[in-house]
Amino acid sequence: MLRSVLTALAAIVTVRLFRAAFSDGDNADVGRAACAIVQLGDAELAADTGAVSDGGALDTLLAINMSLSDKEWQSKFAKENGDAIAWDSDDNTHKKSNPEWAAKWPKWVTARQNIREKAAASEAIKKTTLAYLNADEQKIARQLLAAIVAEATGAEAELNNANSLLAANSNSKIKAAVNTAIYGDDKGGESTYKKAGAVSGVPTTPASCMTDGVSGDAGPFYYTFLCICLEAGNNQKKTCSKTATSGSQWSNLASNGKTVYNNMRKICPENKKTALSAANIQATKAALMSHTTLQSDVGYLGKYDANCDGASANSLCVKYTSKVSNTKNDIETLPWASKLTEAATMLEKQQAAQTEATRAASKLKSKLNAAWTIGQTAKVLANARGSGGIPSNQPAANRAEKSGEDCGAHKKKHNLSRSQLQMGRKRWKGRVQTQRCRRTDKNSRGRWSCRDNREM
Repeated sequence: MLRSVLTALAAIVTVRLFRAAFSDGDNADVGRAACAIVQLGDAELAADTGAVSDGGALDTLLAINMSLSDKEWQSKFAKENGDAIAWDSDDNTHKKSNPEWAAKWPKWVTARQNIREKAAASEAIKKTTLAYLNADEQKIARQLLAAIVAEATGAEAELNNANSLLAANSNSKIKAAVNTAIYGDDKGGESTYKKAGAVSGVPTTPASCMTDGVSGDAGPFYYTFLCICLEAGNNQKKTCSKTATSGSQWSNLASNGKTVYNNMRKICPENKKTALSAANIQATKAALMSHTTLQSDVGYLGKYDANCDGASANSLCVKYTSKVSNTKNDIETLPWASKLTEAATMLEKQQAAQTEATRAASKLKSKLNAAWTIGQTAKVLANARGSGGIPSNQPAANRAEKSGEDCGAHKKKHNLSRSQLQMGRKRWKGRVQTQRCRRTDKNSRGRWSCRDNREM
């Protein structure tokens, strides 16, 4: 009886050992997926371009507007010697009477300074029709410019908002978020896992591999990478590679984190050409999580048998004790996962803000181009108004009806015979001439100009 029990127990132990043994390369596939996330920290982003500029379009546009205003208005923003009058200056007599001007005052002052003699905007204005408008033409120009300025002001608000988003989602902030997700510090591990001495401030033993890869509030992804690729008590296992050994073990973190880091990066080479985009971040996370498995309704990442203590006799893995089960998947709440999502969101916002800022700046430039043409337009309109070419305020239907009546009466009145026309010193061929009338720009004050048609 005892012999049969011992035989059965030996069989169980043999099976247990067979199941528990970690073979070289068992975590090679999940290791590659984990390496892809580590390599996100290698990506080099271009230097921040900073705020998108309209190239001074709005300032020039406001200078044009100021140049068309009367001298009394211009004098509010500059002293007799041309110096600017600040809002808080004693020379500003409008602080109490017009406190609502405070926000706009700096732009008005700048516009006034920009039309000083020899200022760039002033010199540019002199080269256009804008500098040679009479009073009536200036009035028309101001009316035309008002709509342009209103649209430009709206575009400026859009540009400022987009630039604020660019600043909040700059490359440096995105890089800091990625570094924090992977190494637990925004410098890319320089104060954590890349330290030449003992590693501190982040998990350094396999213990937290059995608690979601998190110790307290610290749970950088590099620690998860170590859980599946670094062995305890041995540095010769081919953990996450079928060809290369780790060269380090967990205990080495207590003496020189930099050495461990260098050895682990032989398994996962640096790749500075990694594309750091929102899509790539989400894709690498999804690829990694496709390797999770369920054991007794609990989620695991990496080779698992008994536990995740880093010993090849057991398993090299992460046990998602509180995050993954047969009823839930809360991986996104892990420190490294949520921080990578934050970086991805920032990248999306940055791209959208860049597009919006470029569009708004382009709109401002187009409004300035439109403003340069209003001088000539104002002259044409003033000339047309002076000659009666611009319709009156009389309703269009009434004007058309009245015109028809006037023309009919004129034709009836001037249905002339040949002799009558000759008496008027006009030469005609044919027997009767009928004059057809129409208004012209030069003869519009209740009179009609007639073109003669010959009746056959």
